[in-house]
Amino acid sequence: MLPFLWFALAALLLWLPQNVQHEGMHALAAKRYGASITKLWPFPSRGEDGHFRFAYVLWEGGEYTDREYGWISAAPQIANVAVTVLLLPLLHLVALPAALFTILGAWAVVNWFDGSVALATFYRRAPDEESPSWWPGYAEHTDGWKWQRCLSVSPWVCRGLAVLWHGGVGFVLWRVVITTLLAA
Repeated sequence: MLPFLWFALAALLLWLPQNVQHEGMHALAAKRYGASITKLWPFPSRGEDGHFRFAYVLWEGGEYTDREYGWISAAPQIANVAVTVLLLPLLHLVALPAALFTILGAWAVVNWFDGSVALATFYRRAPDEESPSWWPGYAEHTDGWKWQRCLSVSPWVCRGLAVLWHGGVGFVLWRVVITTLLAA
């Protein structure tokens, strides 16, 4: 049980670097299109629009199409996939010291969780969909719907990706990281 508690502590401590990674990826993608970054705020707060944010980045200028804005919105999720997919084989196949396994396992889980937040919005109604009254509404300000709209991807394709990420990658993380820590 003690290794799992160390894992939980590592995950909490890695949340701030995860916010920097997430917003930094937006910033790098925006700079790619000529934007000037004015603020990167990695702490939870309410944005100027009143919505709660875990973190945010502001930029000025830059010239980009809707499609390029979609890539700016998708950049953190691309990083989440890359980090998680690169760490999983390392965690599963390489005999790592316990402390390193705990830290890298926590980093993989924090990346999975960050990607999950954006993809979870795809379980909600898309802007152009009719839905029953019990189905939650559309959240336009989320990264997920921004890149879905700007990259012209079907909401159902996005939902399929969300299911693969939550169910598939989540299950592998559970089997590789959590069960190892609980067994220790």
